[in-house]
Amino acid sequence: MTQLSTPQGDGRVARLRHAASLGLAAAVAVLMAPAQSLSDWSPQGNRLSTLSSYQPETFLSCRDRDGVFVVWTERRNSPLQHDIYAQRFTPFGDVALGWPNNGVLVCGARGEQDGPSAAIATGGDLIVEWRDGRSGRAAIYAQRLDAGGGIAAGWPADGIAIATRGPVWASSIVSDDEGGAFFSWLDVADDPRVSVRLQHLSANGLVASGWPDTGLVVAVSDSGLTSIACEDGQGGVLLSVLSFTSFTGSRLSCHRILASGEVAPGWPAAGVVATSTCDIFNTRTVLPSGDGGALLAWQDTRNDEGDIYVTRLTHSGTVAPEWPAEGLPTCTASGAQTSPQACSDRSGGIVVAWSDSRSGAYDIYAGRVTAAGALSPGWPTEGAVVCAALRLQFLTGIADDGTGGAVVVWADYRDDPAETLPRPYAQRVRGDGAVADGWPVNGLALIPGSENAKPQRVVSDGESGAYITWADFYLSRAYIQRVGAGGNVAPPPPAASLVLYPANPNPSTGTVNITFVLRNHGVAAATILDTGGRRVRQLMRPEAQDAGAHVLTWDGKDDDGRQARPGIYFARVTAGDSRLTERFAMIR
Repeated sequence: MTQLSTPQGDGRVARLRHAASLGLAAAVAVLMAPAQSLSDWSPQGNRLSTLSSYQPETFLSCRDRDGVFVVWTERRNSPLQHDIYAQRFTPFGDVALGWPNNGVLVCGARGEQDGPSAAIATGGDLIVEWRDGRSGRAAIYAQRLDAGGGIAAGWPADGIAIATRGPVWASSIVSDDEGGAFFSWLDVADDPRVSVRLQHLSANGLVASGWPDTGLVVAVSDSGLTSIACEDGQGGVLLSVLSFTSFTGSRLSCHRILASGEVAPGWPAAGVVATSTCDIFNTRTVLPSGDGGALLAWQDTRNDEGDIYVTRLTHSGTVAPEWPAEGLPTCTASGAQTSPQACSDRSGGIVVAWSDSRSGAYDIYAGRVTAAGALSPGWPTEGAVVCAALRLQFLTGIADDGTGGAVVVWADYRDDPAETLPRPYAQRVRGDGAVADGWPVNGLALIPGSENAKPQRVVSDGESGAYITWADFYLSRAYIQRVGAGGNVAPPPPAASLVLYPANPNPSTGTVNITFVLRNHGVAAATILDTGGRRVRQLMRPEAQDAGAHVLTWDGKDDDGRQARPGIYFARVTAGDSRLTERFAMIR
């Protein structure tokens, strides 16, 4: 068990007695367990649940260098009904402090729960949403988990109803940067008329002021719609909407809605039309440009069965200068280019990957376009080859690597002549279009041996690598793996072996608990800072600490014993060359 020394004359530092005040009952068992290895990522992938129950769907959420949340569906409690579970893994591959080994039950209500997605709220809590059948027709529900794996205060078991007026489809969630979230969905209660609706919940789970109880109607169509959403980077939300105009064609528009529920200044109420030649059967994507605007990528059919186009919209809802009005062609090679997915290049531009049939069979290609609407230097005109292996490859995901490149993930059939059993593969393409050092040509197999599985989700790990989930061929087991920046499966832990958990509770009206984990014995220190970076309290002076979990408590007073003013503060923990900071609020 970790022994935590207390600074002379300072009773603020404690061990397990403070775990109870954190609400981390399970933390006691974790801290008393034998120390785990420095890297608990298995070459075969880590099981989300070791039970034999059916686990078909996964969703990932990650905040840079802070580990990863994963949400999934599982038939643990009934052979015919899926429930929603969640888990948090540290960057080292072990289950986070306070979280049970097989995950937290997010919702076990009667009826079917499926289609989960999640967002990390300001403060580090996880908000999960899903489609719910407890009433006999598909509705949208949400639940909030705190950083320790418990249901957040004020949120009922089995979640809060978001949309219940009629059958709903294609729901998603986006953080609002204020502790709450936006929820979008397709409402088909007025069939055949379909509407895209958006709702805003505050951190307390209540509908935000000024928003209608049934959600804000963003778009309506008699022919059909689809929609996806992302943050706008300034506290609002961007929605990409496809309105069907024919059996194979549709109009692609983008909408920007502020936290107040108002359309952003300059943006048309009907959205900015990016193109009228978008294919309805394939993926398109939207992401923030970094200045309140949007970046979009889509499969375009204006010339043939499919090319890849992108565009950039400004914060005021106009096509960015130097960008063509109907989108910039990123790839117009022969054959079909389909199913584009994209990520930011962290410089205002976009990295796009797609499935490409120019060779006769589907391969994986990628391209990068700068913020100015030009092909990035070093990238081939019709895209860089990500994988051109034998047989079929179908793109499933992309995540930025933080350096202008991306980690691309796909289902690969090179090992099966019948092309029926896929395996998950990944490749990292650098910011200059070249394959990153250490990564094999045509990609890295995520599962050694002969297993067959389909990759589902990928998110950046904040260290130029990625977290990836997949399910085995019969969708009866779900896995997660971390791949390092150098193409190493189950990478070693970062040199700075420190994990800092979000402050708890947040916001706080009295004391605040700071939990961190040291992977090795060494000198560590903890400080409370104000928004100007000035020291408020030296919570733990630099001194040697054992490896393991440590819990500190701040009583809200400064170094002179005076009560600190309400406001935003930062807990900073240093250990060796590593320094991590968590933001929290103190209220009265």
